[in-house]
Amino acid sequence: MTSGERVGSVVAPVATGSAAEIEATQFEVRRILDEIGYRVPARLAMLSRLDAVVLHPVTGPLLLASVLFPDVPGGVQLGTAADET
Repeated sequence: MTSGERVGSVVAPVATGSAAEIEATQFEVRRILDEIGYRVPARLAMLSRLDAVVLHPVTGPLLLASVLFPDVPGGVQLGTAADET
């Protein structure tokens, strides 16, 4: 058994290939998945796009601030016209 980094109760294998070998393996896996017609499920693709926006270094904090502080002057008002009376 090769020694690797312990992650919880699982021992992660030690990377033995070069970067080029790893990239070649990833390319081959993608080629096989394309060949059999695998597509990322729509839900997973949507959640990945949402993560890209929410975790973005600029838009993420702006989105968080708009949710935490909705009453900032000049901010987006989420209430209805009936609330303003």
